[in-house]
Amino acid sequence: MTALEAVTSPDLAHTPFNVQALLLFALAEFHSISRAEARKHLDKAITIALELRMNERDFARAYGEGSGVLEECWRRTFYVLYIVDQNFALVTNTPFYTLLLTSNNVDLPCDDEYFESGNIPPVMTWAEYQTREFAEIEIVYSSIVYLYDIGMVIAGTMKSFIDTAIFSETMAENCDMKLAIWSAMLPACKKDPLRPDGQVHGTYSHLNTA
Repeated sequence: MTALEAVTSPDLAHTPFNVQALLLFALAEFHSISRAEARKHLDKAITIALELRMNERDFARAYGEGSGVLEECWRRTFYVLYIVDQNFALVTNTPFYTLLLTSNNVDLPCDDEYFESGNIPPVMTWAEYQTREFAEIEIVYSSIVYLYDIGMVIAGTMKSFIDTAIFSETMAENCDMKLAIWSAMLPACKKDPLRPDGQVHGTYSHLNTA
């Protein structure tokens, strides 16, 4: 009840920390079958995020307080926000979701072990990821990035469906082809969801800054 009162307060400050709070609360509601309320709180999180321009590259540095870990936290927050927005739409059979057509030039988040240790590597961009097959050595991106990449395949299919109002065999074949390419280019270390220590590669677990 205290959490509900906090996130529904008309005085809720529009801060990136409250974007995180609303996102986590929406996830809990959605998986408690309170989907309408979850959607409402997720939409509020997205509204605040876009108002703050969290989808822009400069946001992380502007709100990072000089901390590489906090900057990484904001990058991860936006990517997970996108993934959750899309997943809510998929589960409820909705072809459109708020961030589907929203521009995004946020630098890519790093893998969990770097974030947890505080040793944040140099950031990479989506453009670099899209040309990774031309790199001299194989670059392993974070699990969030590969999940977001699948999201881009799904987003392309959803946009086509919205434009044509028809889910055609050709559309399904194109989606299958893109997923096959994604799978073929996935590094060996990412093909197994289990880490060597037995933990599952995660994307939802490390939204907090601590």
